[in-house]
Amino acid sequence: MKKCIIVIAMIAIAGTASADLLMGWDLDFITKTGGPSDNVTCTSNTVGISTASTLSAGAGVIIATRYNALAMRDMTATTNYAQAFDDDVYWGTTVAKSGSMPFTLSTFLSQLDGYSASDGVTYDLRSSVDSYASSLGTVVDPAPGAWSVDLTSLSGSHDSVEFRVYVYDVGTGGGAYDSAGFGAVNNPSDALIDFGIEGDVIPEPAFLGLLGLGVLALIRRNR
Repeated sequence: MKKCIIVIAMIAIAGTASADLLMGWDLDFITKTGGPSDNVTCTSNTVGISTASTLSAGAGVIIATRYNALAMRDMTATTNYAQAFDDDVYWGTTVAKSGSMPFTLSTFLSQLDGYSASDGVTYDLRSSVDSYASSLGTVVDPAPGAWSVDLTSLSGSHDSVEFRVYVYDVGTGGGAYDSAGFGAVNNPSDALIDFGIEGDVIPEPAFLGLLGLGVLALIRRNR
């Protein structure tokens, strides 16, 4: 009976030890100008377990000058995923384990800046798990607002995963200065996660062993 109590307690305590937000950014008050291959350092990064500190722009991205958002412009030649992949038109970030504790993945969170042209843009989330071969989720021609993607198809534990959101399929209304990206434009201090990854940290076996010893000590003290 005591062994059952210890096992149940360990499971319960281990469940509460997991982190929900692995990494995330609130992009309020950010302004960025630049060209291809610029990295954007987000000082408002809400650190979960990840060691990553940047959202990186692919080599084909022309970064738009925006406040409270990260946006790219001049996507008129990128009309499908193959072109976006070949031309490196994406926003990317890497979730990396902290110490020796791997993680599982549950949800991609974002607030879309929308597209400033009258028609046609696709956001396409992919990962390094399959070398960006398959789409985890897309949204087409969205209005500004929340976009989330279920990541549970990336099953198992992970040490490091890069995520990329490719942007493509611009319609006839797009021009060189029409932009698309992430963030709540003209809505500073909204306390929203504009770009983030949720999941769970997998506790180390040694940590679970210490939990078991602690529970056993509590049981003996209360005898």
